Amino acid sequence: MSANETSRQAYAELMESGAIGHQALDVLAVVWLSQFCLTRNEIAERSGLRLSSVRGRVNDLVAVGMLESVGKRQCRMTGRTAEQLQVTRKGMAAVGKAREVV
Repeated sequence: MSANETSRQAYAELMESGAIGHQALDVLAVVWLSQFCLTRNEIAERSGLRLSSVRGRVNDLVAVGMLESVGKRQCRMTGRTAEQLQVTRKGMAAVGKAREVV
């Protein structure tokens, strides 16, 4: 197993166990609650997280199947064409579990 695969597997296990994930859960919740697909810049604005943090969490969440890309469109923030993201069923389940704990 490569270092990249090991890292993704470890991240997935930590997410599922609830041991990490405040920023990741914030990203999931923002996209889920928006009821629209969002770009990374839009997620950063709505969550209050820095764009660099959002990029990292989005990449992690896509890698473990909790977010997915659904094409590109003009970003409302920058006016540039950007990838838009939506929460998957697996991501919705993670948000649901987090809400049960709160």
